Amino acid sequence: MKGFIKNIISVLSIWAILFIVSYFLSFNSTSYEGFATPHIMILTVVLIQIIFYFHSLIFKTDLLFDFIGSLTFITLVTIGFVFMVNPDFNKIFISFLLFLWASRLGIFLLFRRIKAKKDVRLQSFLRPPSRLFLLWNIQGIWIIFSSLPLIVVLSSKLEHDFGLLEWGGFSIWLIGFLVEVIADNQKRNFKIINSSSFINSGLWAYSRHPNYLGEILIWLGITVMSFKYLSGFGYIALITPLFVFVLLRYISGVPQLESIANDRWGGDDRYTEYKNKVGLLFPKLFND
Repeated sequence: MKGFIKNIISVLSIWAILFIVSYFLSFNSTSYEGFATPHIMILTVVLIQIIFYFHSLIFKTDLLFDFIGSLTFITLVTIGFVFMVNPDFNKIFISFLLFLWASRLGIFLLFRRIKAKKDVRLQSFLRPPSRLFLLWNIQGIWIIFSSLPLIVVLSSKLEHDFGLLEWGGFSIWLIGFLVEVIADNQKRNFKIINSSSFINSGLWAYSRHPNYLGEILIWLGITVMSFKYLSGFGYIALITPLFVFVLLRYISGVPQLESIANDRWGGDDRYTEYKNKVGLLFPKLFND
């Protein structure tokens, strides 16, 4: 019972945070039939997670979890396009970059999940319904806080030229996208031949989690490209790169995978040497 109450309170807290964020983002934003575009976008994200929560609950599966996360990003881009005013190259280009990233990642994760048959990270969430409901809502808040620059840009009434700042942001995004794609493909190909070993080649020889490093750079680049559209409460979007970094480094990404890796190869001297030589996210400039 205590677990149920804790999970429900956590969900209500998430909804309260999203309501506050939606309220502040609505200032000076576009609207439709009296509803601010950020309200529509954020509510849609929450509803999608609730709908597929019931799919997970009924079929006792996490099969679509990551795929629906990526699909929700694409849905945000679509909504932004539908309600966009004063379109400019920046808005269209940022939308395209997010669509490209989400489409690639969603398809990659879906096929990886089908092949793996289960996601060990999520198994503990499948039993108590309230815990599963919390999991889907956590995904919702992750999507929204990651997408704050996108939400601000696509709901903005402003127009801006594509200049030096945007080129800089795009360069960061492109580096991050290439790092993520290359790292994912290197690990996938490695696991086909070495399913029981750890990867320490390619980009993985410089970072133990280069795919996460790539994602952090992707959102940093998007935030830089969005900077000219930020004003007033819209500056809240500047937390996105920090949010993604903290989430992946300290909460949901790196800690889980490091724990799994330590359980599998903690007694392997080669893995211990690998950990000592290779940085967690960022490459080590100097080795001991």
